[in-house]
Amino acid sequence: MSRKKYIIFVLFFTIPVMPFCIYLDSTKFKGAGIVLYLCIQSFVCFLTSYLLICKKSYNILAGMTEEEYNRIEKIPKEKQKMEKNSKKIGYIFVFIGILLLFSIYFI
Repeated sequence: MSRKKYIIFVLFFTIPVMPFCIYLDSTKFKGAGIVLYLCIQSFVCFLTSYLLICKKSYNILAGMTEEEYNRIEKIPKEKQKMEKNSKKIGYIFVFIGILLLFSIYFI
């Protein structure tokens, strides 16, 4: 997945949901907007971790240009290093997603 598609996908899931969550919080359903927003954010974290761990899409990491991605693909040692780092970052995103889902319990 390219970085542009990833950013569009994340913005598509977060920006339209925010006004709806604010509206839900102002009605009789107190806390429902926060729960919905936390679920969407945890989904984004799990999607990011899936892309980094399983799909090995380390080109979505910040600051990597297409030329740099192509250069890294040609060097096996550098590619292995980037895959290792992206797995670590992916596991951090899994942990954050679980924390977001766990924080729903305290609302």
